[in-house]
Amino acid sequence: MSGLRAFLSRLANLFRRNKLDEDLDAELRSHLEMLVEENLRKGMAPEEARRAARLRLGGPAQIQEEYRDQRSLPFLETLWQDARYALRMFAKKPGFTAIAVLTLALGIGPTAAIFSIVNVLLLRPLPFPNPDRLAMIWEKEQDGSAGNATYATFVDWRARNKSFESVALLRDWEPILEVGDEPERLVGTRVSNAYFSVLGVQPLLGRDFRPEDDSPASPHVVILSYKLWQRRFGGDPGVVGKPIAFGLNSYTVVGVMPAGFDDIVASNIRHQPEMWAPLAYDLSLPWACRTCHHLAAIGRLRPGVSLAQASAEMNAIAGALFKEYPKDYSVAGVILTPLQEQIVGPVKSTLGLLLAAVGFVLLIACSNVANLLLARSTDRQREIAIRTAMGASRKRIIRQLLTESGLLALFAGGLGLLLAFWTTTLVNSFAASSLPHLGPIHLDLRVLLFTLGISLFTGLLCGIAPAFHSSRLDLNRKLKDSVRGTAGAPHRRTRDLLAMGELALALMLLIGAGLLMKSFTRLLQVQPGFEPQNLLTMKLSVVGKKYTDDANVIRFLDEVLRRIKEIPGVTSAGLVNQIPLGGNKDMYGFHAEDHPLDNPEDAPSAERYSVTPDYLATMRIPLLRGRGFTPDDTATSPPVIVINQTTARKIWPNEDPLGKRVKSGGLDGPWRTVVGVVGDVRHYR
Repeated sequence: MSGLRAFLSRLANLFRRNKLDEDLDAELRSHLEMLVEENLRKGMAPEEARRAARLRLGGPAQIQEEYRDQRSLPFLETLWQDARYALRMFAKKPGFTAIAVLTLALGIGPTAAIFSIVNVLLLRPLPFPNPDRLAMIWEKEQDGSAGNATYATFVDWRARNKSFESVALLRDWEPILEVGDEPERLVGTRVSNAYFSVLGVQPLLGRDFRPEDDSPASPHVVILSYKLWQRRFGGDPGVVGKPIAFGLNSYTVVGVMPAGFDDIVASNIRHQPEMWAPLAYDLSLPWACRTCHHLAAIGRLRPGVSLAQASAEMNAIAGALFKEYPKDYSVAGVILTPLQEQIVGPVKSTLGLLLAAVGFVLLIACSNVANLLLARSTDRQREIAIRTAMGASRKRIIRQLLTESGLLALFAGGLGLLLAFWTTTLVNSFAASSLPHLGPIHLDLRVLLFTLGISLFTGLLCGIAPAFHSSRLDLNRKLKDSVRGTAGAPHRRTRDLLAMGELALALMLLIGAGLLMKSFTRLLQVQPGFEPQNLLTMKLSVVGKKYTDDANVIRFLDEVLRRIKEIPGVTSAGLVNQIPLGGNKDMYGFHAEDHPLDNPEDAPSAERYSVTPDYLATMRIPLLRGRGFTPDDTATSPPVIVINQTTARKIWPNEDPLGKRVKSGGLDGPWRTVVGVVGDVRHYR
């Protein structure tokens, strides 16, 4: 404690130096007069007495220097002196200063911007209690990849495992909210009742879901997001307990989530939800079967249970289920993924590459500025030689030069922060949808401290070589060389090495940029299987009791298509239940009549899409064999199907698929005759 008080006292003395100097002068005069009087009493003459007193007391300048060293912080004093001198030098060379600061800022700014993204996505913990205990639970696919879970399997997981405190399910939901004059399609999530308790969050208003809410026979309830509550219900706390309409169903609002809650689990699967409703499954439902893979599962590990222990137990449960239900599982296994890895895993390697790339740019900027400082030191050789001749130590010269480079880097860091702020604004505006939903990218205290640290490190890095070379003095040669304006062999060697380093780093960046351009070119050359030019898509939903009748729905859609086709400039129009690259998929088992399987679960999966006759022509999907759909293909005509060439090649290699009969989905559906083969279409990014 006494050491801290002494430090604070010394620090305070820096700001009252004039007062301390006045007190010291007064004290020195007092001591001098006392010594003079003492010498006079000894019989000395007045002039001799004063001369002897001064010799005994010592030089005033040395005494003042020692006094300041004892009462203040000499390092900070000299640093302040060096900084003021550096600022005067910068003012004399504004062009050099501007170029050096701008060069370093172009390296520091992008580095700070990328770090701000890394900070939000990788360094911050997830916004849940004990996020390291949260893990996604996936069923293992035949190829070893992670796949969605089924409800029946989830029930067994929940009953048999001892590793998780609780587990929950979730799936997509797109309800149509009918509040006010216009209905609105919303992004929602269906969850099992333990979902929010697994995440460790509670509603701001109302209550969480209860077990009795999570069954098909229970009244419909819903929890709203804070944003939706504010946007559509004006923040009315009385909304809890009131019914709201979603299509033909009425839901009672039982809760509102807090303002800061973002469902990053659901948004990682699709989009940020605005409401949540119970999954409301039981084992009696046909879509709750062991082969209906459409649910995502998440669990919270018990305290002290590692992910490896939980994985071993869950795989043992999967093995037991495989033995009990051999016809329902094609492979035994469970994949556990930490929630942090699940959310940020897809972008981690990309961010690492970007951080490395901007690091190279920063090193190139440091090399450039180091070369500038070396070149400038040629003009300052006479100045440094004179300062050395007047008694300045090599250590003091180095400290002065490093202070100058450090100040340049700090100015560049301030400008770099402005560039980083502008960059993060652009990222939030244009690239936020490509990043995990972990909040907006912004500059916080950690980013500011990182920028300060990288600026100081940059100043040291670009200034250390020029400082050491400039302080290595042979006074006679330096003074002569400075008159002739020569740089000297050591300077030339160092500048050559820096130039070589710049060239090597630039070459690495150039190679990386070339590879990225090659990848980008290949992406542009990828054929999606349709022509996206001049293609406009939109989503349609019908609500109201009138459209519970399929005939009314068909008439409505036919009328929509007819009116769209009448719009000037529209050449064709069609309907499909899922557009390509839309992020959704409908995977069903594909059963060929002439290739029966002992275990129907082993049937390959295929994506199934329902379309109108003009859809293939509208998308410009090429017809390779047979025919497409016609208006005569109705619900009452013989069922037909069009397949793509990959399906034809896998199911019927070296055979003609036309005329073959297949079932898509369960074996209880109708046999459909293959009437056409079309080109492959990419349905995923």
